[in-house]
Amino acid sequence: MFCIAELPRLSGAAAYTAAAVAVVIFCIALVSFALTLTKDPGIVPRMDVLARATVSDRGRAQMRQLAVMYCELCEAPSDASEGAGFDNVLERVTLERFDDHVHDVDSATHFWTSLMTDRRLQHLKMCSTCRVRRPLGCSHCRFCDTCTLGFDHHCFWIDNCVGARNHRSFVVFLVSAATSATLIAVIGVVDAMMEVHNLAEDGVFDDWRAKALAGLVAFIVLGLISASCCMKLPQAVFLGLLNLGLCLLLVAWVVFGVFLKPVPWQPLVVSVVAGMGASAGLLISYDQLSLVGRGITVKRAASRLREYRRRLPFSWWTVCEFLARPTPASLLPPDSLGRSSTGDVDLDSEEEEDDADYDEDEVEGISLNGRTVNVSRATSLTLSELDEEKYLGN
Repeated sequence: MFCIAELPRLSGAAAYTAAAVAVVIFCIALVSFALTLTKDPGIVPRMDVLARATVSDRGRAQMRQLAVMYCELCEAPSDASEGAGFDNVLERVTLERFDDHVHDVDSATHFWTSLMTDRRLQHLKMCSTCRVRRPLGCSHCRFCDTCTLGFDHHCFWIDNCVGARNHRSFVVFLVSAATSATLIAVIGVVDAMMEVHNLAEDGVFDDWRAKALAGLVAFIVLGLISASCCMKLPQAVFLGLLNLGLCLLLVAWVVFGVFLKPVPWQPLVVSVVAGMGASAGLLISYDQLSLVGRGITVKRAASRLREYRRRLPFSWWTVCEFLARPTPASLLPPDSLGRSSTGDVDLDSEEEEDDADYDEDEVEGISLNGRTVNVSRATSLTLSELDEEKYLGN
């Protein structure tokens, strides 16, 4: 709409530059949206997929990588002496068993079953649906029916989970889309203000009807904006009032053009449509960046740890770490969705299990042991998330 309706009306280097920047940022938003939509969010293959993928040539490498991840998550038994070589010995023994003895479906099933029931992984919760151990930050999505590393939330707009592998592209999409919509709205507002200025120079506002209409609209719109900004309203109510004010502006513009003097429709239509998208995008981007800067996810903010959200300081350095963090390799075998072909999901039990993901005993146990570096490497958590666990443990 902007390129067809508003762009031909622009003139001047500054206007064309702003329009070009808005279009480039919009293209970045489209690319980020496509990546978020199509990329594996960090799905952990479920038990019925593990055995088949392990004996296949195309999926064996990913399954070996998954075995290494679980080895790094193992804790030394309490009756064993912990040493610097514990990790190396455990990983070497497990991988030797994987390489030398797992060659058919039965042996692969036995390998993964014994690994998931190993007492050194008992500190990790078992997913009752996928039958796999869930690392810290991993949750089962009842809509996708999969366990996802670094689970943030399930986004219905993309029909996919937001997790460790597509969280960054999701944040980039939100910020770039909100920025592009804001620039387009500003361009439309400036164009509309220039039209109003030209009407004032022509003496249109000498008519009492024009003055009354302008005063009424200004009073209502400014009142809605003031109420939205001054009162602590829920986001949905705030957006509703803001969009109502924008719609009233559009109606007043049409009434002015019909009964007083014809005015171009393009500036205000572009401003209203882009303004609605910009307001929603800016609010959602603010929420996401606020959580990312605190090292927590939407899942964790909505869980029983939400009372700690206010105590965790925001840091732009944490945001930079999040954006610079390398994307974890996919654990899914090629041409696999990681989902079971049989069996139904008990949505109520899964929701209850997810709520128990972050009980206080689990958080304290993870924060007190000395293996946080291995956990962060296996689950691709940021340093700020590990600091959070230490903070909560204290």
